[in-house]
Amino acid sequence: MKKIFTLLMLALVCVSMTNCNRRIRQQIEELDERVTALEEIAKKTNADIAALQNIVNALQNNLYVTDVITTSDGYIIQFSDGTNAVISNGQDGVNAPVISVRQDIDGNYYWTLDGEWLIVDGERVRANGKDGIDGINGTNGQDAITPQVRINPDTKEWEISVDGGNTWEPTGVIAEGQDGTNGTNGTNGTNGSTPQISIKKDVDGNYYWTLDGEWIIVDGAKVRANGFDGSSGDSGLAPQIRINPETYEWEVSTDGGLTWTSTGVKAQGSDGDSFFQNVDASNPDYVIVTMADGSVILLARYDGSAPMFVIVNAPELVQLEYATSVTYEVEAENINEYLINVPEGWHADYSDNTLSITAPAKDMCHFDKEGKIAITVVSEAGKMAIVKVNVMAGEWIQEMELRTLTFEDADAKFSPYELSYCGAYISTWSDLIAEDQYMSSLIYDMSGSEPYYWYDENNTELLHAFPYNYNSYAYWGGGHAVSNYANTDYETYGDYNSQLTVYGEEGAGGHNGSANFCMHFGYADDSGYNYTEELPSFMFGDGEERVIDHIYVNNSTYALNCYINGNGLTDPVGANDKTWVIAKGFNADDEQVSESIFYLVDGPDGIVKEWTKWDLTSLGKVWRVEFNMAGTNDNGYGFSQPAYFAYDDVAVQFQGEKVFK
Repeated sequence: MKKIFTLLMLALVCVSMTNCNRRIRQQIEELDERVTALEEIAKKTNADIAALQNIVNALQNNLYVTDVITTSDGYIIQFSDGTNAVISNGQDGVNAPVISVRQDIDGNYYWTLDGEWLIVDGERVRANGKDGIDGINGTNGQDAITPQVRINPDTKEWEISVDGGNTWEPTGVIAEGQDGTNGTNGTNGTNGSTPQISIKKDVDGNYYWTLDGEWIIVDGAKVRANGFDGSSGDSGLAPQIRINPETYEWEVSTDGGLTWTSTGVKAQGSDGDSFFQNVDASNPDYVIVTMADGSVILLARYDGSAPMFVIVNAPELVQLEYATSVTYEVEAENINEYLINVPEGWHADYSDNTLSITAPAKDMCHFDKEGKIAITVVSEAGKMAIVKVNVMAGEWIQEMELRTLTFEDADAKFSPYELSYCGAYISTWSDLIAEDQYMSSLIYDMSGSEPYYWYDENNTELLHAFPYNYNSYAYWGGGHAVSNYANTDYETYGDYNSQLTVYGEEGAGGHNGSANFCMHFGYADDSGYNYTEELPSFMFGDGEERVIDHIYVNNSTYALNCYINGNGLTDPVGANDKTWVIAKGFNADDEQVSESIFYLVDGPDGIVKEWTKWDLTSLGKVWRVEFNMAGTNDNGYGFSQPAYFAYDDVAVQFQGEKVFK
């Protein structure tokens, strides 16, 4: 009996667990459906913003409406430049911020959020562009900002971004869904709404984005919906919205989705509200677009009596080299008269459906480097339209990119390799530093089978290998050894046992306090006692010729001690003594083409004791640079000072992007 009771209890538990698992799966499915619905709502809302942006651009560029097509989901408004605005019908039941544009008293359009200006960093966000100021050194006009919105996945609030989605700010609008049902411990949920993004014309004549009737403010300014006129004439940057997947709130972005701000509107539900309340195409002169916040936008129709002047394939900014011309095809209809206004020094002509634009010559006394060409066209019925072309004169400049060989591990981009003669595996620059400065197997290969070498691959492309001298690749025959030894006690560390030590702070002996650098050793003279056949050099491992911009050099403690105190092989430097480094440049055919000299010593008071810049641009484009040392000190057997110097941060010129200036 007890066993039967136990089995019955187990069966009941299993049934209970099965029902529980079924409810959990059902809840998960419902949650997935809700998330999918929210994603569709956010997608639809951002599509409305894109349509609103196209409407603003049409207003800014004086475009006509050529057709209004009614669809099952709304309208398609087609403009005279071939663009269109797809407007969808909205349905009740979902919270979303009201994003719109409004023209202010300055004539510009600014973005609004729920009827208020969209404010970013204390400024309204313009939806149209701002006119630039013509001048010889004028600057490009700024892009207007397009807000974005989303629902925050944590707070379930609508958020708005005015910096392309980099940052998001809450709007305070919770994105709740349709009415919920009574639960055991709960109450009915409340209907949500979509944050209303719109545009509103301000007193400056521009349109600005609004959120729920208020200006969208970014950095203290309203967000413009029409682009900033000027050299670039870029269109306004429209807001973006999204539903935060964690908070289910609508969020808005005015920086392209880089940042997002919560609107405070919950967005749970199946259908979203459109930003557009109505599109009235019955008026013969205008298409009347009514926004969800009640604001009205009038779009002029093309009725055959109005002039049409469309510049085909014209960029937002026409960049012309000085004294050059460009032509564009024009689609024109019903043009009775036209007038072209150009910036000073510019020339523009229109004939046979072709617009020709000529930039001023660079040697003109007075001209506007950038500005706007305005073409005013008038039809026989007296209707007028103004088409503007943003222009800029200049020249294409090849910018230079400096890449620097630092010898620091963090900057190593080369592929790992092995120095087989000593079994050393090299994956960082520090792997090339000898544990013993004198006679370490890393830098003293007696076999002559393989040199110590390094290659700054994928960066400066500089390559160095120890030269073959005195029947080996040992460092006594010269070379450039990576090091991190440094000390300011040049007397204690002033002989060949410290040959890799630079004069500097221990642990930070490299240029700018870095750890690593390179130590040169080697020279050749005509004394008859020096048998060096190959001087140390570095070259571009990819075979290219480039300009080496500069390197930084410093003295070693060994050389410094000899310069100041001398030793058994050399006298200290006298008043007229000098020691210098010679850099010889070779082209890709390994022919010497240039030479540069740097003085390490110029008398006792002119001894280098800190990292000093050596400009090597005078070498020009070279494939290889060879280094030699020379000086006035001679002990009867030729140059008598230690032939060492440290170098670091070798900067090489690479071609950057071409820019128009």
